[in-house]
Amino acid sequence: MERRLKILEIVFSRSWGGLEMNACDFATGLKKMQHEIVMVAPAGSPVADFCEENAVSFIAVNPLLKYMDIVTAIKLAGIIRRLNIDILHLHISKDLSSVVLAKKLAGRGKIIFSQHMDSRYNKKDLFHRWVFKNIAMIVAVTKAVRKNVLEFTSVSHNQVMCIYNGVDMEKYNGKNENSSFKSELNIPEKSYVVGLVGRLDRLKKQELLIEAAPDVLEKYPDTYFVIVGAETKSKTGVGYRDYLEQLINQKNLSKKFRLVEFTEKITDLVSIFDISLLSTTKETFGMVLIEAMAMGIPVLGTDAGGVPEIIDDGVNGLLFEPDNPGELSNCLKKLLADEKLRISMGNEGIKKVKAVFDINKKLIEYERLFYTMLAPTIE
Repeated sequence: MERRLKILEIVFSRSWGGLEMNACDFATGLKKMQHEIVMVAPAGSPVADFCEENAVSFIAVNPLLKYMDIVTAIKLAGIIRRLNIDILHLHISKDLSSVVLAKKLAGRGKIIFSQHMDSRYNKKDLFHRWVFKNIAMIVAVTKAVRKNVLEFTSVSHNQVMCIYNGVDMEKYNGKNENSSFKSELNIPEKSYVVGLVGRLDRLKKQELLIEAAPDVLEKYPDTYFVIVGAETKSKTGVGYRDYLEQLINQKNLSKKFRLVEFTEKITDLVSIFDISLLSTTKETFGMVLIEAMAMGIPVLGTDAGGVPEIIDDGVNGLLFEPDNPGELSNCLKKLLADEKLRISMGNEGIKKVKAVFDINKKLIEYERLFYTMLAPTIE
């Protein structure tokens, strides 16, 4: 039997989105596999709150600098040495340089970086060459992200691999037919519900659903639209909720739209969806898609980024052209018109999640990778 691993999960983020949730799910999953997990994140962050609520070992570190934070590196090096850490697992690229410096100071640990986002600029300069040289493996969450990494960095083909994100099939195990959210949101019981889950941010393009809605309602007036998420405190997020509400009012759609803050009872809320939508122009993965698929809900997403690796067009959902409300409207009408098609796509979605996106399978893949990276040092 191979020995238990000592893993440091590092997430220097004060946000709470798909990336942070994925990192926390990953930590709890590996903990259940009997590995020693310690999460490092800023004090008072949502990640810190998650650790407290879920009994995950936590150490607060508050970086002052975005890159090459020497004080943070010294603190991390002390943690690495004191706990005899094997694996330093990161999820955010800006954290890499400080962690590489910490590894150098500690003299131990293998860095595994889960690449959740595409790079938008060239990273082949001397600084980035030094950073990437010290990363044992980059794990891209889609094949599209892996291609992007190889294009924009100096890493070799054998230094980057693809492991998809996963979903907990126990948590997202079918729809809760007794969900009370339709009643709570004042939506008639026999109405159709189109749902969109994600942080409120201009990059997420929630307004596309508002643009498409009038055409859908002309043919299916008993349809309601639910947008779920909290506004991000970023340049692209601040004020976006107000913008969406104004757009809804301008189009006289206030009776048909519900803007809902993120809820801990997200599975109960998603259970009322007949269709789940991701409208981002280019999404690198799309956790909300596989979560909806696991519940047997047909999905819609843009034909860009990593989404086509999740949605098999015409099988478990439909793809539409990015930034095209007309095509989105046509896809929605096609699904609303055919209950058998929605049921078929929902069933196919469950099959694909079980085969490709089951988090337990993903954890085993990561565990195997960790042991492989440590093979020369494990006795």
